[in-house]
Amino acid sequence: MKKIKSNKRKKILKSKNVNIRMSESDWNKLKIKAAKNGLPYQTLMSAILHQYANGILEVGL
Repeated sequence: MKKIKSNKRKKILKSKNVNIRMSESDWNKLKIKAAKNGLPYQTLMSAILHQYANGILEVGL
């Protein structure tokens, strides 16, 4: 039972490398916002995507 929980946890914590295309100005703005919050820009982007994927953040398109 402990091994099953450990395997589930590893699967949840596993990350995936992703490449995206975005405007240079948006990328620069994200880097600035991340720096103001003392975060790497990848961490900020990951947090935003995580919140969107989990229905915490909504985007109007």
